[in-house]
Amino acid sequence: MKSEVVIIGAGHAGGMASIFLRKMNFKGSITLIGQEEYIPYQRPPLSKEFLLDKMAERSMFLKTEDFYKKNDIRIIRNTSVIKIVREEKSVVLSDGATVSYEKLIIATGGNVNRINFPSNNNEIFYMRGLNDAKSLKRLMIKSKKALIIGSGFIGLEVAAVMKMKGLDVTISEFEDRVLTRSLTKLTANFMQNRHEKEGVKFIFKKKVSDILEIDGQKKAALNDGSYIDYDFIVAGIGITPNVQLVSDAGLTIENGIIVDENCMTSDPSIFAIGDCTNYPNNIIGRRIRLESVQNAVEQAKIVSRSITKTAQPYHQIPWFWSNQYDIKLRIAGILTKNDLEVVRGDISKESFTVFHIRDEKVILVESINNIKEFLIGKKLIEKQLNISKYDLSDVKFNLDIIFGKD
Repeated sequence: MKSEVVIIGAGHAGGMASIFLRKMNFKGSITLIGQEEYIPYQRPPLSKEFLLDKMAERSMFLKTEDFYKKNDIRIIRNTSVIKIVREEKSVVLSDGATVSYEKLIIATGGNVNRINFPSNNNEIFYMRGLNDAKSLKRLMIKSKKALIIGSGFIGLEVAAVMKMKGLDVTISEFEDRVLTRSLTKLTANFMQNRHEKEGVKFIFKKKVSDILEIDGQKKAALNDGSYIDYDFIVAGIGITPNVQLVSDAGLTIENGIIVDENCMTSDPSIFAIGDCTNYPNNIIGRRIRLESVQNAVEQAKIVSRSITKTAQPYHQIPWFWSNQYDIKLRIAGILTKNDLEVVRGDISKESFTVFHIRDEKVILVESINNIKEFLIGKKLIEKQLNISKYDLSDVKFNLDIIFGKD
């Protein structure tokens, strides 16, 4: 089997790469190889709109089956790639078949971090794919009490859905607050307070050490000797970049697959995109590995331009969003320590923005229910314009003036 472009991974990044290649008039053959039974679909709604029954399954897919057929994009499903043979420019599939390539795109994403308990690991539910979301929907219908391990974005988004569905929800977090890797303390505390207002219970600085059944009741044992009753457990403790296949092929790995600004690996015939990549960001000024759909889509676009010889290096500002209850949280930039935080707006009214500045330049923005100020903050990061903390905090000051608008 031959294909000019082979894409390993039929998730959001891989699917968008195939779509962008055709949009950019790539005429060669494209083969997309995925482990799931589905054509490429959106992942962000899995823990939000889809789980809330506000988005139908058919609306999750990036394109219809007909689109891929009409655009001659071959999709191989329920299949994994077990080996990359760089010398022969081919990949070996789990069914023994071989597919040769001219250009190879790695879009393998990440593997969920799993928990190993002494007694039982079958009770732990992980949220990664569409089938996981379907199973969780069924669990919520027949259950009353949920325990979530981990207070990252997945844990909090799922908790919000469960509370809106009327479940009793407890979150266990080993750190001393929510979203320790993603948000500053002020914004994280706001999110935690909102969850507590909705009835979510938090247990911090304790670890679930085992899961048991006592007198017919499922119980999670904590390391301080206490127990939490539950009907089912959802674990959201992050992902690890899925790089084993690429590592076995001898490509450079360091907290992800090392790529350049055009998403090219250490092999000029092989590219990598999405959660599994470590790329140079000139705006941040260092290499980063970013787990976001925005990054997946932008890198899919960049790699398509590279292959169609219309290269445009990746110079995007990292940004991320999350919906929880009626809270729309948006973040641009990368969280660092010891920067000055300036609050603009009213926290009590659930509409504010936290600007992080260094040397009178915005380097990070966290915005709650204020899309305009988020976009302004994002632009300030990009342009690196000087602005005082007093102007940022003064809601009467028109931030558009900075860009020559009034």
